[in-house]
Amino acid sequence: MKVCDVRGAAVLGVLLFVMLSGVATADKNTYNACCACGNEDLTAMLKQVEEKHYANQQEKIKAEEEILRKIRIEKEKQRFEELNKSGKIQAGIAYVSIYEWYDYNLGGTLKYTPSFHIYVSNFGDVNEILLKLKLPRGINPVLSGSDVPVEYKYDDSTGIMYVNFTDIPECEDYIWADFELEKFSPALYPITNNPKLIITPADFGPNSSGYVNVSIGEVNLDGIYDYVDVEYEVYDVKNISVVSTMPTADWTLSHNDTYCYCGDCHSYAYAHWCSYDVSSLPAHSANFSVRNDCDEVDVSIWMHFDKYTGENVKVIDVSIPHSLWQYADIDIWHYQSLNPVNPGDKYGIITGKVYDKWGNVVPYATVYAYNQSEWTIIPIKNNTTVVPVPSPVPPPPCRCGLNLYTVTDQNGRYAFKVPPGQWYIYAYSEYFSTPTSSVNVTSGVGIIVNLYGNYTPIARITIEPIDTALDTSVSYNVTVENIFDDEIYVSLDSYAYVHRFNETMCWWESFKGSSDFVWSFSDNYFYLKPGESKTIRAKLTYIGTEPLTDGKYKEYLSISVEANDIWNWYGQYVYFFRGVDCEIYTDKASYREGDVMKVGLKVLNSGTSKNADVCIWLENSAGVPVYILGCKCNIRIPAGIEWNNPNIASFVLPRPLPCPRGGTYSWHVAFVDTKTDKIIARDSCTFTYKGKATASPFSTLEDMAAEGLWN
Repeated sequence: MKVCDVRGAAVLGVLLFVMLSGVATADKNTYNACCACGNEDLTAMLKQVEEKHYANQQEKIKAEEEILRKIRIEKEKQRFEELNKSGKIQAGIAYVSIYEWYDYNLGGTLKYTPSFHIYVSNFGDVNEILLKLKLPRGINPVLSGSDVPVEYKYDDSTGIMYVNFTDIPECEDYIWADFELEKFSPALYPITNNPKLIITPADFGPNSSGYVNVSIGEVNLDGIYDYVDVEYEVYDVKNISVVSTMPTADWTLSHNDTYCYCGDCHSYAYAHWCSYDVSSLPAHSANFSVRNDCDEVDVSIWMHFDKYTGENVKVIDVSIPHSLWQYADIDIWHYQSLNPVNPGDKYGIITGKVYDKWGNVVPYATVYAYNQSEWTIIPIKNNTTVVPVPSPVPPPPCRCGLNLYTVTDQNGRYAFKVPPGQWYIYAYSEYFSTPTSSVNVTSGVGIIVNLYGNYTPIARITIEPIDTALDTSVSYNVTVENIFDDEIYVSLDSYAYVHRFNETMCWWESFKGSSDFVWSFSDNYFYLKPGESKTIRAKLTYIGTEPLTDGKYKEYLSISVEANDIWNWYGQYVYFFRGVDCEIYTDKASYREGDVMKVGLKVLNSGTSKNADVCIWLENSAGVPVYILGCKCNIRIPAGIEWNNPNIASFVLPRPLPCPRGGTYSWHVAFVDTKTDKIIARDSCTFTYKGKATASPFSTLEDMAAEGLWN
């Protein structure tokens, strides 16, 4: 940030002081609960003061000041209502949904790390959303992605987690953040019996026609589920349709690709059922008519279970609780390739086990096998290197590249039945992979290929903004923590691909000057031992010559980690701006009656000089304005200003709360460009008013523990 324009800061400070004077300090003894001006003739009241005889001059001055305060607040209220009607300032409305996700193979073993997803439908003008959640203790949730800036704090001793969406762009209708629940293996597998899964036939030859039947036995659930999906799909063939279903499917769908050639078909067929409020499901089956080309036939079975309640993530409070949906989603699935051999053909078998580096078998890992028989391998003269080149002769049937996959059983074993030829085998799951092994398969021979691999390195990445006001650069602290059991190698090497928010069209668009932004890092290649962490400075600098326009920008910062020749990638958008920005804040997060609340305001401008209308107001938890601190028109905000006052107003609570009532409230500030009538900066902060301090009994020992009163 450039050196502040001290004169400009003084001008803005004086204007804000004048704007807020007279209401900046209040005492609860002079607070009139549910005070409303109504249609009072305040000028007449002021005249009555002049005519009334007071015991001393101080009482008269105090009465005049109170009436003048009412007059000024009434004028400010009128200005606020004008801004509201003009569309410059709108009370926010949002709908919050929280999903918990748990994925399983049909064998009942957890496949992916559990996660939860926060999704906000923002149909108003909400700039900030704060959530308070209760999670299991010690699970260390990790942010895996978000589309707007998000701050979060988790207390592993209590399980309390705060999630705060900040600086939400105007017109941003859908907001989301994903968190992984590491170190957490939930007992949320809903099927209590062992339903039988049957896929027939196991072999389906190339250039042949026939039927594929998929069925699963009766499913008993551990409780009543609000919504259940069952879906069967057969795909990667030339022509397909659904013949019959039992029970009758809610809907079926088929699509046939007329342009496929030799294993490159995108035809598919679905059978889909849905049920509501069920504790068990009858047996399901679907029969598909299939005409294959020269590829494998792929089958998938997917079952989805919804409960409209939180299982492990409980919502304690949301700053905008207009609507809240919370559910646990459990996905149970199975993928299988039918062996691409003709009945009666000679084939070979590849079988083996998958092991980790300690020699433990890896159950439910996906194993892939592929060949490249559409290529002819020829040597290059005077060189030991061989390269694949296209064969000049069209490949015979069943010799175009095949890509098969299967899943290891609970003992880590897999098996493929394949045509003769050169095959390549490897295993991969979300947190595990092996090198690729090559094997030559001959007819009638079984070959054992055991695969040995390593787990994917895992790191915890935290990106904290330092300076996000763009004059020539913005900077961030990036902390990388190794939560893997081996040493990891960390690499930060991002290519600038900047987006700018289009206020008119309400979307992010590619910034044409992306190549004029460059990243630099205080240290972008380093090693971390298990448990170690390191914080480095990441700086994004604009080196272009064209002037930058004011507005909001975002850029993707990517980080890669490697261990045992296996890589993992992390990334997160970082947000910055050019122009006016503001921050409103209070000195505490919660208050009781008699506490003094101090309201602070920070204003800075990294862009050009602006003239703006400014308004500061208080809203209740329903988003309804209940108090106007001040509204002023046409305030000049000089370029380069950085003004911060931690006490623009102070109140002895419950003033200025209405009536007064306990609950959640939020201060808001908005700067509106006087030329364009667009909001150029806004912010909000939330606090809780708890009323009078009273001793309430604890109902359980767990309640005492949650408050830190029980060891």
